[in-house]
Amino acid sequence: MRKEYGLNTGFKWFFLVFGGITTLMVIGLPVLLIGLKGKAVVDEEGLEWWWLTRNRIPWSDMAEIKKAGVAGLLGALMSPLSIVRSNGKPANFPSGCFKDRDDLLATIAERSGKSLP
Repeated sequence: MRKEYGLNTGFKWFFLVFGGITTLMVIGLPVLLIGLKGKAVVDEEGLEWWWLTRNRIPWSDMAEIKKAGVAGLLGALMSPLSIVRSNGKPANFPSGCFKDRDDLLATIAERSGKSLP
């Protein structure tokens, strides 16, 4: 003879609410931070962008700029560039996410002296 005992109502609601809040924080907080802090800066020294972390690459350290591999619709809309540093370590730059993308890319090509894909 089989008997099932479910969670009592208090614990059931606790886990549902706690799980919902945790999910929102894990997924929503990084997205919110990108929306609040995301920007790209081009200056005399190099290219800097804020995504979830700050990335900075000096113009002299850029060995190659090529298209990065994309997955899915969102990846295609971001149209990322893979900026390969002199030491061979690449950094993905989400060029399609920033305002005036064409002007930004033209400035990067001019300052880096590299042709863009």
